[in-house]
Amino acid sequence: MRDRALAAYAAGDWAATTSAGHEGTITVTPDGTWSETILGLSGQWELGKNGLTVVMDGLDSEEERDKPYFLPGVPQQAQAALSKTYALEGGWSSDYTGKVAVRTQKDRVTLTFPDHSTGEGADEGLVVTLTKVVQPEHEAP
Repeated sequence: MRDRALAAYAAGDWAATTSAGHEGTITVTPDGTWSETILGLSGQWELGKNGLTVVMDGLDSEEERDKPYFLPGVPQQAQAALSKTYALEGGWSSDYTGKVAVRTQKDRVTLTFPDHSTGEGADEGLVVTLTKVVQPEHEAP
């Protein structure tokens, strides 16, 4: 991960588990799309000089599409980006003034939303653990 671009590091499949008991896969493509199997959501992402923008497709409200999720100040390099706490802006976070703490260890990324209630009585908020799914290399015939 050392000096690797965040976009290149993020591309691929990630096994996801949450402290609320949900499991699934999140797929991030290098061309700026993403999808997940936990809730069946998908959308687009863009890492720009001001931060990370994430748009969800198929929402009930066009208002949510007009206010995409935004994490200001996300660095372009993976090592710096994956060891920070960010303020959430836009999307459902318009009504949620929380933060997300991002930490990494090898190919495992932990996202902690300390102010998010899972409804399960957890005091630590919502924790999402993402583990990079390593694709087996194809053998030459």
